[in-house]
Amino acid sequence: MVLQQHDVMDAQMKMPKHKKIQKINIIMEVFISIDFEALNPTFGAINLGAVAAKRDGKRLGRLDVNFQLPEDAVADPDTLKWFTEKNAEAYARCTKDPLKPEEAMQRVKAWFDEMRKFGKLLLVAYPTIYDGTMLYNYWFRYLGHPSGGKGPGFTIIDIRSFAAGKLGNSQQG
Repeated sequence: MVLQQHDVMDAQMKMPKHKKIQKINIIMEVFISIDFEALNPTFGAINLGAVAAKRDGKRLGRLDVNFQLPEDAVADPDTLKWFTEKNAEAYARCTKDPLKPEEAMQRVKAWFDEMRKFGKLLLVAYPTIYDGTMLYNYWFRYLGHPSGGKGPGFTIIDIRSFAAGKLGNSQQG
């Protein structure tokens, strides 16, 4: 069982003075909200935005990196039309000074590594099936298999599912 820091402090305050408290390893979580913008659902990322925060909401860092489309990627015509006609300002921001995917992912990895100094990474996204898959695909395509093939070293959860669980609501809709 992993105890949160507030649980340990509460336990210490309630323990009689003569009781010795065992050392407990506290794993602090760093919540990272990620959001990809893409021109196709597989390898068409044009931007990854992320914000890291502690459980109390204190912001730890922000990442905003623009990607060049890989040479083998083709933009979905309907998505490109939607961006250029209905979201031209966002499209302009997402395509300004893009990095090659390899360079962009090195920047993402370096930022994740920097955030690890604050604790264990817990990524959140909506929908996870989209943003999580995009991150996973790009991670392994451009960074290879880090950690001896064990993956990038983070957990990702769906924001909507997490909120429903916290609120005790099993209804999705």
